[in-house]
Amino acid sequence: MRLLKAGEMKQVEIARYLGVTEAAVSKWKRKLAEEGPEGLQLRKSRGRPPRLDQTAKQALVKKLEEGAVAAGFPTELWTQARVKKVIECEFGVRYHQKYISRLLKDLGWSV
Repeated sequence: MRLLKAGEMKQVEIARYLGVTEAAVSKWKRKLAEEGPEGLQLRKSRGRPPRLDQTAKQALVKKLEEGAVAAGFPTELWTQARVKKVIECEFGVRYHQKYISRLLKDLGWSV
């Protein structure tokens, strides 16, 4: 920002000095002009929104606490495949089976 505001260096020189592309400097210059210094602040990437929101996750935990038999399985053993099936049936959301362990860990459940 200071280099751009000073106007003593060309954009290509600023890019070389900072080790970035000219396109990056051009983008910064445009953001600075449009939004001021706040436009150059780092912003956390939001990423893809979760397929199960907090309410659905709480409902899933309740379902797990009720037990596998109550969910229609022959034994009380919760497996990743069973949890995956419950999620698909109850919430209409499909996850890869390998993701189920991470989801369970995030919910405070472990093997």
